[in-house]
Amino acid sequence: MNSKNNIIKVVCIFAGLCLTTVGIARAQEEMVDTLAHKERAAVANMPYKISGKVIDFATGKGFAGAQITTPDVKVSAMTDEEGNFEIGLPSLKVSLVVNAPGYARQIVPVRGRSEVKVSLYASDGTHGVYDDDLSLSAGETVVDGFSETHLTIVDDMVSLLNGQMRTVTSSGEAGSSATFYIRGLNSINMSAQPLFVVDGVEWQMQDAAASAIDGYYNNPLTLLAQSDIEKVQILKNGSAIWGAKGANGVVLIETKRAREMATKIDANISMGFSTPFKSMPMMDAGSYRRYATDIMRGMDKEEVELFQFIDDNPNTSYYAANHNNTDWLDEINKTAFMQNYGVSVSGGDDIALYRFSLGFGQNNGNIDGTSFNRLNIRFNSDIKFTEQFKILMDIAYAQIMRNVGYTGLDETRSPYYLAMIKSPLYAPYNFNRDGSMSERLSDVDELNVGNPLVLTGDNLANVDKYRFNLNMRPTYQINDRLLLSALFGFSWDKGNENLFLPDNGMADAPLYTDRGEIYATALNEVRDFMARESTLSLDANLSWQILQGWRNNFSVMVGGRFYSTNYHYTMGQGYNTGNDLITHLGATNQDLRSIIGLDYRDRNGAWYLQTNYNYLNKYFLDAGASLETSSRFGRHAGGLDIGGISWGIFPSVSGAWLISSENFMKGLDFVNYLKLRMAYTMSGNDNLPLFANRTYYTSELFSKYATGLVLGGIGNENLKWETTQRFNVGLDFSILNNRLMVNADYFHSKTTDLLNRKSLNDISGLKYYWANDGSLRNDGIELNVKVRAVDIRDFKFDFGATIGHYKNKVLSLANGNFTTEVAGGEILTSVGHPVGLFYGYQTDGVYSTAQEAHDANLYIKNTSGQLIPFEAGDMRFVNQNAGEDNVIDEKDKVILGDPNPDIYGNFNLNFKYKHFKLSALFTYSLGNDAYNALRASLESGKDLHNQTAAMAGRWMADGQQTNIPRAVYDDPMGNSRFSDRWIEDASYLKFKRLMLSYDIPFQTSFLQNISVWAAVNNVCTLTKYLGGDPEFSYGNSTLYQGVDAGYIPQSRSFQLGVNISL
Repeated sequence: MNSKNNIIKVVCIFAGLCLTTVGIARAQEEMVDTLAHKERAAVANMPYKISGKVIDFATGKGFAGAQITTPDVKVSAMTDEEGNFEIGLPSLKVSLVVNAPGYARQIVPVRGRSEVKVSLYASDGTHGVYDDDLSLSAGETVVDGFSETHLTIVDDMVSLLNGQMRTVTSSGEAGSSATFYIRGLNSINMSAQPLFVVDGVEWQMQDAAASAIDGYYNNPLTLLAQSDIEKVQILKNGSAIWGAKGANGVVLIETKRAREMATKIDANISMGFSTPFKSMPMMDAGSYRRYATDIMRGMDKEEVELFQFIDDNPNTSYYAANHNNTDWLDEINKTAFMQNYGVSVSGGDDIALYRFSLGFGQNNGNIDGTSFNRLNIRFNSDIKFTEQFKILMDIAYAQIMRNVGYTGLDETRSPYYLAMIKSPLYAPYNFNRDGSMSERLSDVDELNVGNPLVLTGDNLANVDKYRFNLNMRPTYQINDRLLLSALFGFSWDKGNENLFLPDNGMADAPLYTDRGEIYATALNEVRDFMARESTLSLDANLSWQILQGWRNNFSVMVGGRFYSTNYHYTMGQGYNTGNDLITHLGATNQDLRSIIGLDYRDRNGAWYLQTNYNYLNKYFLDAGASLETSSRFGRHAGGLDIGGISWGIFPSVSGAWLISSENFMKGLDFVNYLKLRMAYTMSGNDNLPLFANRTYYTSELFSKYATGLVLGGIGNENLKWETTQRFNVGLDFSILNNRLMVNADYFHSKTTDLLNRKSLNDISGLKYYWANDGSLRNDGIELNVKVRAVDIRDFKFDFGATIGHYKNKVLSLANGNFTTEVAGGEILTSVGHPVGLFYGYQTDGVYSTAQEAHDANLYIKNTSGQLIPFEAGDMRFVNQNAGEDNVIDEKDKVILGDPNPDIYGNFNLNFKYKHFKLSALFTYSLGNDAYNALRASLESGKDLHNQTAAMAGRWMADGQQTNIPRAVYDDPMGNSRFSDRWIEDASYLKFKRLMLSYDIPFQTSFLQNISVWAAVNNVCTLTKYLGGDPEFSYGNSTLYQGVDAGYIPQSRSFQLGVNISL
């Protein structure tokens, strides 16, 4: 009954809307006709004549060929040889739009004047303040000017967009991913990453996709070639059209299309290399032997006597293998070469335009054998069947072939981490009988640490990704006011991954049951992974230009969108093939082989409405709303219930005032452009965990041979999207003859219905289920400044800067405060505090003497309840509850640091002298703390793993002043526990890119332009951070930010390239 009533309601609503629209349309016909008649009369008569002059700012001279128009009026004028023009206008309240080949576009308000003078700057090829639509009012940013110095768009986005949003590169691995945070952190347990849209179609990011490599983060943005990108537009407030997907912002990526019929051929070639990355210096053989002596004092004597590295008799057969000074990082960290080739052809005729591009790029990683290879093909076409009917068709194919290794703090499988912890005393290769070193890699050493060289070269995992895209965008112009548009999109993804971990050179790994019991030992391991994903999308809308003229403009767009995604993966995993020459899954031990998989289907539907009104192109008002539903929502999620389906409602409204067009600004000629903006948007985050809205069962293996069903999850029918309400006010201005351009924004947002885990009773068989409860707030500012300092004929200099700042606070949580364990550290989520705080023990140096330790009278309690006092050389932990007890325990934990930066952004310097161009780009982040989990492991002082060189300064004698505690086997006093000892200031200033180019002044009938360039990336970094690189990202979760978990640091690279236009 409810369902029927809801359907009737919806039918009535839409019928009412239709009748209302028809009624309004009829009522407005007379008004529209009257307004149109008046405007046509004004245009026909053109009662006002404006004269003026257009000059080149650098030379001060007028020139011919500049076109002068005014918005929504079919009049234009061209300048003569002196730059003079005259144009008729319907009113002196309109603005002039001035365009000229090779110059930046400019908009000049008339403001009642009869004569104007316009100075144009030579275009530098990047997006200018006047290139935006005048109506932009919701905090949108456009960035272009992507360079050829990077293989993927991700690297340039991180550099160019920092400040417009917070961007962080995950690692220095070839083709690595990055995290992006737009206007603060808008989620805790769900993805806080923006929605990426390419040519109008959602780009499937596969954030939660499975992989054969533990911790591997897929990054589909690397499928896009730099040379195919026209521009990137950031909708910082989200958008009503993208409703339930826009809470974290929307990034619109537009690919290049043909703009003219003349055939144009562009080619680019670049080559270069990256130097080995820098990391924390490790102990050499001498320092390590002294450190090992301290550790072995706490070990069993019989175990110590078996170590061969303590036997200094050179006549033993094993002496040479255990008495070396190997720099393990140097063995695997190599110079890496890169190359990139691309060609594009564009052109057409009066019926069809096309652009075809083909590219190949290869970027080898610094870890020996790692690589990133990409092949991309794209064909974009614009076909005009009739004057009314047109189709834009895009076909693209890309494939990525990668050789990757494990990263992070994996002491069995990560070559980088193994190179750090392996003792320098051991040799990388076996020795021959004559004492010479062979080419055979050495096996696991006597400390059960593997050989990192075994995990390079041919033993790296192969990760291949393929994507095919087909988009069709037909448009039909019904009449001069009605436009029907549609967008059909289809994408198909394929992923193949193969991994083999050998027996030789790797430590044997015990295999555990769910109860923690060892049931077998893994000698070698095989993993085969295959995934398929297909997405079908349909977006159709009708645009109605109700009013169109120089005085009034009013349009309405109504449409619907549907997405359907099918995903399937299968992964086989097995152990012990018999020997390392057999590497296929079928050869593994049948009892130690398993196959898992997943099939799911996602559905998403939306209806949207967008209206735009402006008066005199001076006052702007935009409003919109969308209804959206998803198969991930619960049946009773709230919002609007239609036919038993829950629909979220997401409205938005924004307005702008172009103050510089007002008559009262007539005397302020130094103000070229001034606009005030305000916006309010409600948007959602629908990236809910799979199956969280339903109860499901999974299959599980029992006693090796039997398979049964077990409860996998308990569904929540009330599960819904997270909702973010955001308000912002902004000011854009350009002054002093457009020498200084500024965009400033303040934003405030509140996210409610945060997704959280709620505890279940033990009788349920599961620990928790997902539910909406909790809220957080973000406040911040953004500032973008560009200064055109010098602009003369042969020399130009400009610089720009962006600054971003946000503060967030958790307002409420369903079950109160909680902590999350990440890489051995604790992350606190607490009401009244920012997201992602580090939570642990506070320290106050090291006990220098036994008397100091005795006077402190502090203890730890061991597992049997016995109190153990701290001694000289132990860390002096602060007893936060000194009046209650003298025990250092969980009650003494406090907030240690905040990974959220105080400010972040970039700045750039650009010089041009004749045909030479020199540009420098810097990025920075200030006030952000980091948990150096890698250093915490490499300075733990509790085992025979190699340590950083700083551990040579550890406490070793009574009275010694140091901040590094003594080295004791197994760390019985917990000196290496998570504390402020591992929290560092990770602020940095990075010289991100230095690029020099030269346009060769050579032109023929077939050669239009040729330029050569040289670039250095990651030139240098200023920071106090002790790790290899202060810029890193452990994952895209807000709770993982600021955690340095041993990913590969970024390295410096050098490149040479040439661009040719025919």
